[in-house]
Amino acid sequence: MAQYDIYKQHKAIYEEYKKLSPRKQDAFHDKHHEEIQSYEAAKKYLTDVLNGRKSPPIKEWWTEKKKLSAEKFSLCENYYRLQDEVRSVEVLRKSAEGLMLEIASEQQSQRIPLELSANNRNAR
Repeated sequence: MAQYDIYKQHKAIYEEYKKLSPRKQDAFHDKHHEEIQSYEAAKKYLTDVLNGRKSPPIKEWWTEKKKLSAEKFSLCENYYRLQDEVRSVEVLRKSAEGLMLEIASEQQSQRIPLELSANNRNAR
């Protein structure tokens, strides 16, 4: 699509360039070098892509572009939904780890007094 837009945009300049006499073409080419080069590159690309067709299939391209844009939008929505899910899971994971550490420290603090009392009984 972009190449076709470039082709259309610079076609008038290129046609004017081709109508000039060879002496005037040099000066015109120097003045409009970028436009002429862009047109020629776009024309070569389109010729290679068209495979012998006379004109580009613009309607087909627009249809495909709309379809691909819709697909891209859908994929982006899925991506952002999955990102939110991953964030939620990470919050749950961190909470679970915090609870496990808290339970482990409570169990550890309950063991210490029991071990001390057991040691005191054995020492007697």
